[in-house]
Amino acid sequence: MKFMYFSLYMFYTKIISVQKHYPPRISVVGILAALQVFLITAIIDTYFFLKTNEILVRYPAYIPLILWFILYKLNEDYFQDKEELIIKELISKSIKYKLNIYVFSFLSILIIFWLSFRHGLYQIIKILFF
Repeated sequence: MKFMYFSLYMFYTKIISVQKHYPPRISVVGILAALQVFLITAIIDTYFFLKTNEILVRYPAYIPLILWFILYKLNEDYFQDKEELIIKELISKSIKYKLNIYVFSFLSILIIFWLSFRHGLYQIIKILFF
């Protein structure tokens, strides 16, 4: 999680430059919470798929929103204390090490989107078990 936090932090401070308007931690923690919600809902949808064999799961839209707020608050509390330590630790690493962190984070985000939006978890389960 700290690698993804570092990658998103660098993206928001070096490319988008949000630090001029508000702390970058706000954006980074919001994105991390959204990715966690995507992953959790993909797992819940897959669980219901295994129980009912229906791909479309119907639950109110406010459930992911409430989950996002809870995860945002938990991540905010966690990274508020650890942000400086994470940035100091990883900024001093070599370019090759940081490049690996960026690639790993980018691929992780793509996989989470694929699992959530393209029903990737369903496809994996169908291949493995059906």
